Amino acid sequence: MNVYSADYHFFLVSDHLFYEMMTSNRKEIIESLHNDEYLEFEASTMTHPSVLRTAFTYALLEEKDTEKADHLLTLFNEVAQTWPYPSFIQGERELIALAKSKAE
Repeated sequence: MNVYSADYHFFLVSDHLFYEMMTSNRKEIIESLHNDEYLEFEASTMTHPSVLRTAFTYALLEEKDTEKADHLLTLFNEVAQTWPYPSFIQGERELIALAKSKAE
């Protein structure tokens, strides 16, 4: 797998992880997706809104760490200010709002 297809793969894993947490919330699936390879990808792409959205959701719903979630939301908002596609950011904000609602 070349570097571009590997990145694309992990962006899909990131979305799969998010939707698993928001729907079925099967712990074994979440744990299998949130593995060392994914964490390496996540660390290298923390300037991408969708990766930050998933990290925020994981901190909030799985780790129950509101301080970490708040920090990730701050990073998301910083990235959002310069992201060239406002409609993409709007969609990500809507997904973040859903995660917040689920946490309540």
